[in-house]
Formats: sequence, structure tokens, C-alpha cells
Amino acid sequence: MTSQLQKMRQPAAMKKTPGIAPELDTLEPLPREKRRTLACFALAGLECCASFYLSPLRSVTGLTMTMAIFGGRMLLNQFIYRTRETSDPDIQEKLTYLRKENEKLCARMGLRRPPDIRIHPKRTATLRMFHKDIIAFSSDYLQYKTKKELRAILGHELAHVKLRHSPQNIALLFLFSPTFYTSFLLGFLPAFGTLMYHSRQNEFQADRVGAVLTRDPETAAADFSGAKSRTKRYGKTWKRYSISKKTWAYLRLPVRFLRYTLFQRHPDHEQRYERLRKIKAPPQRYASDSTKSRFLRLLV
Repeated sequence: MTSQLQKMRQPAAMKKTPGIAPELDTLEPLPREKRRTLACFALAGLECCASFYLSPLRSVTGLTMTMAIFGGRMLLNQFIYRTRETSDPDIQEKLTYLRKENEKLCARMGLRRPPDIRIHPKRTATLRMFHKDIIAFSSDYLQYKTKKELRAILGHELAHVKLRHSPQNIALLFLFSPTFYTSFLLGFLPAFGTLMYHSRQNEFQADRVGAVLTRDPETAAADFSGAKSRTKRYGKTWKRYSISKKTWAYLRLPVRFLRYTLFQRHPDHEQRYERLRKIKAPPQRYASDSTKSRFLRLLV
């Protein structure tokens, strides 16, 4: 009897996804992904302890203000991401399709409480409310995306829920909150940079797990395929100012580094496109990873 109950509690067996390397064909975090998450939390814990040691009063002030702002934001999200109805029959049909696929994918990945599917005028996001998860689709996505593309986006957002990225971000935010008012260079900048780095790694992880979950990495990669042409178009700005391409690259390097490390929560579309293309590759493509140094493999 107990063995039957254990089988019922286990998620549905995942079939091998064609074209995905065996070491990537899993819904669980990979070892390198776990190491990056642990490194972020270790840095957050060290900075939190150092902040309380250097300035206890400022640390308590930062923690209190972060809790107040976070609680107000959660209450505001209840109103912003409220349940909305639409009169467009095409959008209603796609919403019905997404809700059915949501139940199927949640059963496949072992989620007991499927998140709510809602409409938002502008944003597509995954949110953790007080008692449940919400996946909001923007009205533009529902209007112009096909059902296959919406299913790939749903798999990406469900991967965030499965891997508990929202609770991780909340925990990191509260661990770093005492350092926000202690020191700008030694506290705020490393904390903010680590939060952005962790958020970008979560996006890469959700891309991989979503592609495995939906068993359709081609559609997920096609969503970012147009980013390469945009990058090439904006990359030729150096010709307007009559300077060499190498000089322009050196001039842009500090600005791009600061923008990418401190102010960008999501990776570049070109990077996500290249990684999703590698997911479709056979296992032999991944033999080159062993030649990289451990330091480079940790950063990539």
C-alpha cells in the first residue's frame, strides 16, 4: 500500500526529449547551477554579518525599510495583477488553451498547485503572492503570439515556479538589505550586482528547464532569433564618429560592463538564443566544456 502511495505522489515520468543532451535533460538544477546559487547566498550571508558588525543601527534600518517596501509592493501587486476579463474571442480561446496546458505541464513536473493564468495590459511575468503563484501574460503576447509560442513561454514561466526562483530572490533581497545603508561601494554595489547576476542565471536556468518541459526547444530559441540582427545593427555605431572599430569597442567596454552587471535583470537575447540552440545539439557538442577552466565554467 505504501509503495502505491509513493508512486502516486511521484511526478509523471519524463520522456527523453529528442535532440537534448542527456546531461541537460532534467527538470532539476544542474550541479553548476547549484554552485552559483550557493555562491550568491554565501556572499549575501557574509555581507549581512559584516554589515551588522560594522553598523547595527543602519543594518536594522535597512532591513526594516526593505520589509515595509516589500509588503507594500505585495499589496500593490494584488491590485495590478488582478483577474481581468476580455471580450476578444481569439484571446479567450488562447487563454483556455493555456489553462489546459498549464494543468498538463504542472502534472508532468509534479506541481500540486498550478499557478493562476491572468491577463496584464503590458507585462508577462511570474509572481509569488501571499498564498499562490500567478503567471501573467500581456495582452500583446496573447494577441500576436501563436499557441505554440505561448506554450513555450508558459514552460519558461512554470520553470521559475518549479525551481522556486521567486523565494530565492526574496531571501537574497532580505539578506542584502542591511548592506544597502551601510556603505555604497562595499555594500550596495556588490549586493545589487549579485542580485542582478542571480536573476540572469535564473533566466538561463528557466530557459533550459522550460525547453525540456515543453519538449520544444526550437520554438523557445525562435523567440530570440531576431536578436542577432538587432545586435549587428546597433553594433555599427562606431562608423558614424569616424573612429576605428577597436577604439570604439574599448570605449564602450566600461559602460557595457556596468550596464550588464548592475542594471540588467535579464540576459541579452543573443546569449539566450545561443544557449537554446546548444540545447538542440547532440551530446558531442558538450565535450568542449571540459577543456574550459573551472573559473570560466563558473562565470558562463
